[in-house]
Amino acid sequence: MKIHQDYLDTYKDQEKAIKCLCALLDWPYIATVYFGNLGDDGTLDLSGYYRQIQMKQYQDRNFETSLADGELGKDAEAIRDWRASQWTKKDTQNMNYAISVIGYDPFDVDEITDEDRKYCFNMLAGYCDAEGVRDDSSKIQAIIQITQLHLQCRKIDKVINEELMLKMPNETKLRALSDTKGKFLNSISTIVKDNGLSANYNDSNRAGKNTLSMKMKEIAEIGFEQIRTNLFDIHTAEAMRQVADISNRSILDQLSLDDSDYVDMIKEQREMLQSKTEQCEELEEENRCLKNKIAELESYKIKKR
Repeated sequence: MKIHQDYLDTYKDQEKAIKCLCALLDWPYIATVYFGNLGDDGTLDLSGYYRQIQMKQYQDRNFETSLADGELGKDAEAIRDWRASQWTKKDTQNMNYAISVIGYDPFDVDEITDEDRKYCFNMLAGYCDAEGVRDDSSKIQAIIQITQLHLQCRKIDKVINEELMLKMPNETKLRALSDTKGKFLNSISTIVKDNGLSANYNDSNRAGKNTLSMKMKEIAEIGFEQIRTNLFDIHTAEAMRQVADISNRSILDQLSLDDSDYVDMIKEQREMLQSKTEQCEELEEENRCLKNKIAELESYKIKKR
């Protein structure tokens, strides 16, 4: 965003730049979200920050509430909290992959902490690879339920460990916790078996699932930008164009089209060209309107100064 870059050029500080942007656009400034979207080189993933502040727990927040809650002064505290639940690149990839399969964020609730969300997405991403999950709503709900049960088991383990660290552990409490965990694990096994989510219970294998072309298609669908660039390079390479030309000439030679067929082809090409031209014009108009809005915001920013 150009406005953010202008602030960055002016103050030479990422934190000051995002605070000024939040003030201008009335976004909430959330310290933990800000530090969570800082890269190793100190650059801010602005789109990631914006996406997170749109979540349910921040819907009623704006810059005024952030100011009133003291968010702008939570520098050191936010860093400590963030490091305690830091999301690695792999954690973020697992979250994006799981959401792309599920279709929404199943853990966007107030009761789940950031650390628990990270654990859940890493667990859920593994189940998303199971056969048929993407196209089966029942399996989707099943793997969400399994993940939530795993989270409860994790919390029980934590309580058990804390109890065992005491000089006089409560055996009754430990036994009750172990029994509860056992019931959760049995529920997980039942759900896995009923939905064929394990290789032991799934006797169907999709042909071509592990081929290179299928893997390339899957990583393109989950928004891995590098694959899009590579595919563009392949499609525009001179060698690939020559292969395509040879293939097209071979097809035309075998078809032996008459004049009527050529007329139909030209007509279809004309309609397609006209459709693409209209789409291009619509996008150009949309781009023009966006530029005008940016100019208005920049003008407003200058007036405030």
